[in-house]
Amino acid sequence: MRNRVTESNIFFRSLHLGVEDNGETSVIGNNFKLDYVDMTVYDEKRKVLKELFEKHIRVKCKAKERSGALNIFTIDDEGNVERVNEFRGVKFFQKPGLTNTFVTHKENLYSNAKIVYNNSNNFCYISKSKYLINGLMADFGGMSLLSIGSDFSCGPTEIRLREHFDVHIGNDCMFSSQITLWTSDGHAIFNKDGEVINRGGDIIIGNHVWVGHAVKILKSSMINDDSVIGSSSLVNKKFENGNVFSAAFINSFLRSLKRNTLSPELEDAIKNILHSTDYTDKYFSLKELFEQLSDLCAAAEKKIVLMIDEVDSASNNQVFLDFLAQLRAQYIERDIQPTFRAVILAGVYDVKNLRRKIRPDEVHKYNSPWNIAADFKVDMSFSREEIAGMLDEYEKDYHTGMDVELLAGLIREYTSGYPFLVSRICQLLDEEISVKKEYGGKKSAWTKKGFLEAVRILLSEKNMLFESLREKLESYPELNSMLYSLLFTGKAIVYNYYETSINIATMFGFVKNENGVLAVSNRIFETWLYNLYLSSSEMQKKEIYAASLIDKNQFITNGYLNMRLVLEKFVQHFHDLYGDSDETFLEDEGRKYFLLYLRPIINGTGNYYIETQTREQKRTDIIVDYLGEQYIIEMKIWHGKEYNNRGENQLIEYLNDYHVKKGYMISFNFNRKKETGIKEITIDGKTIIEAIV
Repeated sequence: MRNRVTESNIFFRSLHLGVEDNGETSVIGNNFKLDYVDMTVYDEKRKVLKELFEKHIRVKCKAKERSGALNIFTIDDEGNVERVNEFRGVKFFQKPGLTNTFVTHKENLYSNAKIVYNNSNNFCYISKSKYLINGLMADFGGMSLLSIGSDFSCGPTEIRLREHFDVHIGNDCMFSSQITLWTSDGHAIFNKDGEVINRGGDIIIGNHVWVGHAVKILKSSMINDDSVIGSSSLVNKKFENGNVFSAAFINSFLRSLKRNTLSPELEDAIKNILHSTDYTDKYFSLKELFEQLSDLCAAAEKKIVLMIDEVDSASNNQVFLDFLAQLRAQYIERDIQPTFRAVILAGVYDVKNLRRKIRPDEVHKYNSPWNIAADFKVDMSFSREEIAGMLDEYEKDYHTGMDVELLAGLIREYTSGYPFLVSRICQLLDEEISVKKEYGGKKSAWTKKGFLEAVRILLSEKNMLFESLREKLESYPELNSMLYSLLFTGKAIVYNYYETSINIATMFGFVKNENGVLAVSNRIFETWLYNLYLSSSEMQKKEIYAASLIDKNQFITNGYLNMRLVLEKFVQHFHDLYGDSDETFLEDEGRKYFLLYLRPIINGTGNYYIETQTREQKRTDIIVDYLGEQYIIEMKIWHGKEYNNRGENQLIEYLNDYHVKKGYMISFNFNRKKETGIKEITIDGKTIIEAIV
């Protein structure tokens, strides 16, 4: 057992206690206050931060600042600064004649943000973030600095800077909602000699810090890297080591426990603990914490259940990992020493990953730290029947007249029942599509046309699910390479669960094992991946993409997409740009380049997706939805006339399935003597427009 407590730190984010009573467990809250010992490093760190900021950020804006004005600047990845008059999602309040500066990365997304300058010489800088900054309110007194590091996100958060003091927030910090940061008390307190005794102080927050709901962070506070601050906590000092975790935990635990009716024995046990912690947290280590917890469990008449929420948020903190390791050891020895009836860890994506962090040594890393005898496999996706049931309930309330079976089938077909995607599509139909002028209500929204519009909006929005997928691709380049090859070449990739990247992607539901080969989990994810790859800066430098941007306005006539003209122009450009390329280029790049040409044409109005079962059959079927019309396009490699005829007949069958009369075919022909261009044929009353490249 490890009793060591490291120099790292943690605030308990969510602590819940349950007391069993007649088979039921009640969950109660976690309000507690944290006090810390002083750190001499605080003042030095504050000076260094301010010097670095003045040197690297403020100097870039100094030459462009105007006296007696509100100076709003954007900055890009290369450090180029541009003056602007306003910034989307941010409202500014300043009296005439004041001089203040606000700098933000040009790509940041804000919602309901408010910056208030009550006096001059304030400076606010917010680094680049890929997340939404929602409800930030910064209120400046005068001569204060607010700096926020990269990838910051927040719910409603109030930052009040007074008495010329500053607030520094590090990189990758996530704030919940109803959070307040104050650099002063807001009023002066004088001693008998008329001296102010409650001066303010800077607030410094390190990197990768999670701040829970309704937290208050007061003057002169310093929060180190990788900290987690529990909801409703009060932070008002600095701290230097993890021993404070034990005291904070036990104080929170006791506060929650006291809300129950306690026996005299339990009251005595609590008094003993309070006496122990009176010696200051310096001596109250994890060892003492677990001894006291054991005494509490022994004295309790009812069994105590401990639930710790959002474990993954703190799983990189060594103090927390030490705590879990001892918690595990105590539970295993529950027949020898009293402990909790059960311990529930919530918010754990991967218990195996957590296990490796708790017991990192190679000898033990595959031995489970929990009482788990087998893998826990539950299909969390919604079936078509379950989706239909939810739609039936909705229909009872709103009477839209929707075709429940049709919409349930479409939702399942596009999402494979992925819960977030199912919920988000339904939310878009209910809250956004139904209020659009062209739909005029729920009855027109809950249709196939409305569904396709919801899919288009979903694929174009920025949400945490897609951001998580993008982060996995960045973290696991081999997974990114596999998916890229799978989507654009159609080459089958053997599904190997022991490949780390595949294991992680499967755990998050992004990929699946489909008959022994790797597959993207659903049509939404797959289309999003196509969009991601096709919108990369490398792709947008391609000449075929530039040609599409020039051509795109000529393909829409009376609201209809002229797909024949799209194919004609594509053949022309492809032949001019790549006509001399070899066979390998045509097979690997041809399909990708058509999608690259098509996407700007339908982007913002239409959708497209790939029929996955055709990808590895030397052909790819693309379905384009544009303003309620569907266009079926088959892309294939030329393998002779007989093979081509079979492809035409397969396309006819596909047209019958989709109940459309016209289809399109693109044949990539390696024959140097081929005749490129467009031809039209009719088979069984169906029309095929074929483009030969």
